[in-house]
Amino acid sequence: MLWEKEDWEKVLFSDEVRVSIFGSDGVRYVRRRVGEASLPECTIPTMKHPLTVMVWGCMSRNRVGRLQILEGTVNADKYISAVLEPKLLSSARDIFGQGEPFTFQQDDAPCHTAKKCMNWFKAHHVSLLQWPGNSPDLNPIENLWVQLKRLVAKNHPSNKQELISAIISAWFHVIDSKDLAALVDSMPARCQAVIDAKGFPTRY
Repeated sequence: MLWEKEDWEKVLFSDEVRVSIFGSDGVRYVRRRVGEASLPECTIPTMKHPLTVMVWGCMSRNRVGRLQILEGTVNADKYISAVLEPKLLSSARDIFGQGEPFTFQQDDAPCHTAKKCMNWFKAHHVSLLQWPGNSPDLNPIENLWVQLKRLVAKNHPSNKQELISAIISAWFHVIDSKDLAALVDSMPARCQAVIDAKGFPTRY
């Protein structure tokens, strides 16, 4: 049975994303007429290895949580010390209130599901949302990452410090409360859409 909208209100969604100095490290498309392919005004400069930063964030129906810039490889120890201890617990307290129950959503990355992480969740009485290993179009925080990258790109950061500053600034202006609520309220429809599509991509 699918959860109702009220069930999703107590979920803290989380994810990591890589942000580059261009805002997005994906494909860019340019409209141009025949014969304009090589004109400077019709091209976008690229870098072979653009500067990127890995970011962890979380959100609920009411507000976004705290953000964490991640340096180097993230293993279970770093996930606990850099994310769970300082960011997850404080975000849950800020959003739901001290001692109030909530359910934490994370993907099944090995550093998230390591035994020591599972023990940490149990010791801190954090309830985990069962999440499929391949979850197309389910996590509403993906919509926030798209908007975040757009905002970062508008700031045209040229070095790592400017990139980090742009990410932090954009995070707290990435979405208003009405749109945030709409994203989480769409969860029953998202789940049903994935079921109907038999695990293939949906319109979300």
